[in-house]
Amino acid sequence: MSIHFDSTVRIADVIGVLWTRKWIILAVTVVSVVLGLAWSSRIPREYRATASVLFSTEPGSISQPVPQATVDCFATPGLFKSVAAQKSIGVTARQLGSIVSVSPDSMTPGAVVSARTTDPQLAVRLANAVAAQGLRVYKKTDTLHQALAAVAVSRRKIATIDGALREISSSAGASSNPAAVAGTTLLRLQRVDAQAQLAAARTELCGVRPSSVTPAASSQLASPSRTTIVLWALLIGLVSGVLLAVGLDQLRRSKDIKIG
Repeated sequence: MSIHFDSTVRIADVIGVLWTRKWIILAVTVVSVVLGLAWSSRIPREYRATASVLFSTEPGSISQPVPQATVDCFATPGLFKSVAAQKSIGVTARQLGSIVSVSPDSMTPGAVVSARTTDPQLAVRLANAVAAQGLRVYKKTDTLHQALAAVAVSRRKIATIDGALREISSSAGASSNPAAVAGTTLLRLQRVDAQAQLAAARTELCGVRPSSVTPAASSQLASPSRTTIVLWALLIGLVSGVLLAVGLDQLRRSKDIKIG
């Protein structure tokens, strides 16, 4: 019974403190809401539009999410430059690089082209323009599996060569052994050739054939809404006011104890 009584007294004390210092809590909450309103009015409202690029789904073609290496082909400076050259765009290639992002679609073998700007109509135009331009540019017939396999083979070959080079260099007298020197030279030449093959294989990743584009019809608000900001400010202000009220009461009590 004593435990229940003590907890009841504590709760009553807290309620009494909050009621006594209600004006402090109200003042802090109002200040927080006013600051939230002021901040929300200064934040530009940004909108995001997304267009989807679907890669070939014919028999034998890809049926899994597209890797980032292939998706990056839709965000190259050359593609942005060709899009920026269109009269209806109104932005530079450098601006496109900061506005448009491309990511793999986790649900389909495709990519998602997103544009985020303060102009909702411009966001739609940019997302659709980049997706459509990528569809026109990348239409080679190599499949993604073939390109990925070539990249994997080249990487394994380079790793094998690097292992052989480390083994030769760690052996005693390798620098003075003519056979070891000749072997090292041959391996280095093979490594250069393997790196060239890897570069070519990575280029082929940009040759996977996209088949269609689902254009963005509209844009959605991407930045936090004013209502959301005000609600967060209200919550933060209320909590801060309560903590301040309780803290001031504890400070007063500690002073009373010292005086007593």
